[in-house]
Amino acid sequence: MDFTLIDGVIVMVTSLVIVFLALVILQFVIEVMHRFIQRKEKAAPSATDHTEEPIVVKDEETELAAALMALILANEDQQNKSYQITEIKRIH
Repeated sequence: MDFTLIDGVIVMVTSLVIVFLALVILQFVIEVMHRFIQRKEKAAPSATDHTEEPIVVKDEETELAAALMALILANEDQQNKSYQITEIKRIH
């Protein structure tokens, strides 16, 4: 059995069509799942009331992270200065 150039082209085109069809089917399945999940999320009522103030967990690690972030932001303009944290106070 001889394998010619035409046979190679036919195998290549057939393989490309199969891969393309598989990708289109996969895209369709993902889109259907996305719409189904989105519809379920809209149907489920919200358990939280958005009129209340957000719940803030107040612990030492969160305060330290906020203070360090404030120092980083304050230090962006003048990098030669040194800062020291004296008090951590929440502002609104």
